[in-house]
Amino acid sequence: MVKIDIAADRLMDFVACLRRHPRAQVLDISAGVRTAEFSGDGAEVDAFRADVGRVGDVLEIARSGTAAIERGTSILAVPA
Repeated sequence: MVKIDIAADRLMDFVACLRRHPRAQVLDISAGVRTAEFSGDGAEVDAFRADVGRVGDVLEIARSGTAAIERGTSILAVPA
């Protein structure tokens, strides 16, 4: 899962990113922040993460196992 802050003028770029990665789905939409889920092998996840990082600012990532990301704009920790 990834939480990304997307400027209004970049929303169509985000939609295009989702179309390039059909296994991605949006879980939450809040005040310019989108939370998306993606599943795949390591290379696919890395490609999605890089692509979505070009669209907006990645606020939070939960990469594997049991994962939780709070809805909305709050974050638990700054991603490395």
